[in-house]
Amino acid sequence: MNDKKVIFVDMDGVIVDFMGYVESHGLPIEDVDKKVDFAKLEPIIGAIESTRKLITLGYDVFIATTAPWDNIKAFSDKRRWIGEHLPEMRKKLIITHRKDMLIG
Repeated sequence: MNDKKVIFVDMDGVIVDFMGYVESHGLPIEDVDKKVDFAKLEPIIGAIESTRKLITLGYDVFIATTAPWDNIKAFSDKRRWIGEHLPEMRKKLIITHRKDMLIG
């Protein structure tokens, strides 16, 4: 049994600069879910380091995120983003529309 405390870290707006991408590309709100290229989003300054710090402090960290249902590519793009920016989290990514059910 793992005695580490579990922490779920959200992606969009927490470690990934979702709104920065939306604003810089001038996407209308009704097109955001379908047109955001989630693999190309930039990390929020300090977010990668902060996530790694939680791990070094002994927490069992998972990335929890939602992918837009009508943007099938978003699922693989989010996985690709983790592989590029946080490769140590590659098998700790949870994509769900029910983050409320995650219990740490």
